[in-house]
Amino acid sequence: MRTKLIIILIFLSFCKEKNSTYNSNEKKEAQDISYSFSDSNDLPQTTNQFLNRKNPKGKYSRELKPPFDQSLKNIKESIKNYKYNEAEVEIKKTLASVYNSELFFLYGEILFQLNKLNDALIAFQMSREHDMQKQPEFTFYRISCIYSLLGKIPESFDYLERAIDRGYNNKTQIESDSNLSNLRMSNLWKKKETYIYSKILNFTNESLVGALNYYGPSWGSATLLCKNENSFSMDWCQEKKELLIGTWKIEDNTLHFQWKSKCEAIGIGKPVEESECGDIYNEYQFKGCTDISETKLDGIISKSELALAFGREYKGMEGGEMEYRYVYKNLKVQPVQCKSDFYPKSTQDIEILKVAEY
Repeated sequence: MRTKLIIILIFLSFCKEKNSTYNSNEKKEAQDISYSFSDSNDLPQTTNQFLNRKNPKGKYSRELKPPFDQSLKNIKESIKNYKYNEAEVEIKKTLASVYNSELFFLYGEILFQLNKLNDALIAFQMSREHDMQKQPEFTFYRISCIYSLLGKIPESFDYLERAIDRGYNNKTQIESDSNLSNLRMSNLWKKKETYIYSKILNFTNESLVGALNYYGPSWGSATLLCKNENSFSMDWCQEKKELLIGTWKIEDNTLHFQWKSKCEAIGIGKPVEESECGDIYNEYQFKGCTDISETKLDGIISKSELALAFGREYKGMEGGEMEYRYVYKNLKVQPVQCKSDFYPKSTQDIEILKVAEY
């Protein structure tokens, strides 16, 4: 959420557009161009000591602790007030001690606003390298802007496509952003404009009804998204069977959950198998449902994660994202759990893994 705040300040709000159509030849031509570059291996040289990719100045810290968490707030506040020189001074002090993906993204934005394009490009690429980003689409978009300003049109097109494939969907911004003027005036753009706009994903209640399954190396979950906006979620890696019941909604192309109750069944008798998740039983006894008052169970799935769920995994993938990702399944029939009067009364009622085709 902290990253989201500053991104909202930097970019315009998202708009909804219907997808265009394109012929198969145009699609093939664009695919032949896309994703053919060696990414961060061909970055410009720099004398900036804070952009040493092989030997960063500070120590890596995924979550910033005091006093650096306050430094992060100061940096964002300076960017919000367009005080980029002040922000640069503050972020250099921070990078001298610690670094992570978010800091390098903000450093890239500061350098971009100060027209230090080569260094900004390096900072954005370093943001991609150090940990999986919560919203990588904005990094790809900024890199596309930089390449457009530098007159590197194929590279600009490449990274704009990556941004879209990771959930960037602000067509109005793409059409009007002066940083992309060189790209939009190019012959490549005239040939591929229809194609690139056709790839924009806009999520609606109708398009998301189905199952959203999460796959990880040692843990996973299945979540049902019903037409009536009810939602059910169950982890497969747990000793007792537990089902969360709540609602879901789309807001700014981001999926939000609010869980209201929890139902569970416990194993009875002797376990028949042991696993990383705990003992597995042949028989389970339904214990009933209880209300949930803790909001910490509520969840958010970003546009970027949803884009991966819809099969965009081969475009702009980051390090661990092939192992940690959601997969969307369009269920042909609405399961019994999605009936308006459904309320679990048995162990069978809360077992949704097969229902979600996990």
